[in-house]
Amino acid sequence: MKVQKVKFDDHKYIWLVIGEDLLPIEPIESYIGYLYDIESSPSTIQSYANHLKLFWEYLTHTKKTWKKITIADLAKFIHWLRSNDLKIVHIHESKEIRRTERTVNTILSALASFYRYHKQLGNTDISLTEACNLPVNRHKSLLHHIYKHKPIWKRIIKLKEPKNIVKTLNNQQISKLLDSCNNLRDQFLLNLLYETGMRIGQALGLRHSDIKSWDNEIHLIYRLDNVNQSRNKSKNQNIVCVSSELMSLYSEYLDVEYELVEDSDYVFMNYLTRQPLTYSGARNLLKRLSNKVGFNVTAHMFRHTHATELINHGWDPALVQKRLGHSNVQTTIDTYAHISQKELKKQFKIYQNNKKKVSNECS
Repeated sequence: MKVQKVKFDDHKYIWLVIGEDLLPIEPIESYIGYLYDIESSPSTIQSYANHLKLFWEYLTHTKKTWKKITIADLAKFIHWLRSNDLKIVHIHESKEIRRTERTVNTILSALASFYRYHKQLGNTDISLTEACNLPVNRHKSLLHHIYKHKPIWKRIIKLKEPKNIVKTLNNQQISKLLDSCNNLRDQFLLNLLYETGMRIGQALGLRHSDIKSWDNEIHLIYRLDNVNQSRNKSKNQNIVCVSSELMSLYSEYLDVEYELVEDSDYVFMNYLTRQPLTYSGARNLLKRLSNKVGFNVTAHMFRHTHATELINHGWDPALVQKRLGHSNVQTTIDTYAHISQKELKKQFKIYQNNKKKVSNECS
């Protein structure tokens, strides 16, 4: 059983789960087609295909059918996910390999969506979600009164995830990364991610027409026809203000290096293939830089760093939400409104100094 990438049109792909009979598994194929029709991102479709492949491997292993599973079977599937061999060989056999709670919940989300789709089609009576109302103390959006009587869908089974603080980069690490870049393209990409907090898919999909250098603005536009399969997660256009220094770096990049590739409307190009830079190309770049500087870095760490700096400088979460393009301000609050231990010590020291100052004045 494997996930097969299939090209069916210019720069358009879909992922199918192939069974032991070398044919696509029909229930998954139907669902994947639905995801494509509603314009889900290619990365989402690929991930869901891989998650459903795992579920079908479990069904094959336990000799179950997808239309007749129970909550007990689902619990056993979770146990199977947590204990199943991940095809990773370790020298020390005692080291235990386990999927994290977040990974398991992501797989369960794909499974719940799959069953909700087939239940609506009348293919099964199984439901892995239930309708529930928002709790009274839950954050409500500005227009919540319009849909306040509408329930939300909640999975009937999920693992409790530990609360992890997002990983960020400090100023020294940022400088070290920028100094390790071999060309202006890489410097501009890293500066762009750090200064705007945009997702890597948004950066890779940028066209020159999206950059308004005279206004120091970058327009993030949702497109379905990107050659490199990059995608803006939100369908709403977002305008991000940037510094004149970043625009100067962009101009220098165009003057010095962009002539190395054929004329293209994509901002970031692969100098070897003369094609728009892809997700894998960006990952390989960051991996090389990580090896150079001696610490691991991902594209999303720049987003976390930018958002955390805005929060620490007193930005209202609603403004951070708009800049990052979050659909809900609660997502911004839950993810970034945390206080680091360093910031906690700093504020406590200020509190102590102020307290001593008041005490001395009173005496």
